[in-house]
Amino acid sequence: MKGFEIYNIGSGVPVSTQELINTLEIVTGQQATIIRAPSRVGDVRHTWADLTKAQCELGYQPAVSLREGIGKMVDSLARLV
Repeated sequence: MKGFEIYNIGSGVPVSTQELINTLEIVTGQQATIIRAPSRVGDVRHTWADLTKAQCELGYQPAVSLREGIGKMVDSLARLV
């Protein structure tokens, strides 16, 4: 699409699934029920946002931690319910 750009936005730091679950549990005060299953063909083992383009072209720098961002999201969703 001419006239559009795509930028990765995030912390630029990998976060494990377990770290994400732990953060969600802390912020929500709820304990997650986790059902572990073997990896499947095609599962992505590691991924994180490469911020290089956003940093170079937009001067982007992450300003919100994972915990703070999840807290804001939970607060926003709670107001909708």
